[in-house]
Amino acid sequence: MNCLIDRGKSDTALAFFQQLKRLGLSANAYTYVILIKAYCRRGNLDEAIKVFEDMEEAGVTPSAFAHTTLIDGLCMHGKTPLGMEESRGPN
Repeated sequence: MNCLIDRGKSDTALAFFQQLKRLGLSANAYTYVILIKAYCRRGNLDEAIKVFEDMEEAGVTPSAFAHTTLIDGLCMHGKTPLGMEESRGPN
């Protein structure tokens, strides 16, 4: 799934995950991070946050990498003070 995202095929990776869920398979921490990354790349930050929350509800402890991936996505899209500062460029 990560390779799909890196090649700009986030939709395919997300569809693949939905199929896994339909089959009753559960995700691990790494899979959740990949999903967060996919939604962030698409600019769908609400879904990225939802995946993060789903991860916690499923009893999977978010790693530092999960936090960093979500924060990076928020910054890329100007949804944090740091992200907004970066989008304005240097003073």
